[in-house]
Amino acid sequence: MKFVNREKEMEEIKKYFNLSKKKIFPLMLYGHRRVGKTRIIIEFLKEHNGFYFFVNESKSRESLIKEYQEQLKERKVITEYESIKNFDDFFNIIFERIKEPVIFDEFQNFLWLSSYKLINLWF
Repeated sequence: MKFVNREKEMEEIKKYFNLSKKKIFPLMLYGHRRVGKTRIIIEFLKEHNGFYFFVNESKSRESLIKEYQEQLKERKVITEYESIKNFDDFFNIIFERIKEPVIFDEFQNFLWLSSYKLINLWF
């Protein structure tokens, strides 16, 4: 499928990408379902050689960590002999070793994978 009529959105993403060259600059892309959020990010990554991690809520923490570890090994961010034991290890590697854009698709699903419990208090 051809990618058209997204120049304005791509320019906006590139603007924030350039800001992130000086310091960590998170960008959240949100909108209705099926409008092309993932597609625009994938097109952006084609130009900028970034990392794409899908946070699949149906997978276990261990399964996701293993999947992410394999991606990092393929891209030579970590060696064949290194292993990632938990998300703390994973994020430390991301922040310390990667200078390219890092995309987490469905980032909110980390909430489901968290070992922390959210408590909803009503007063």
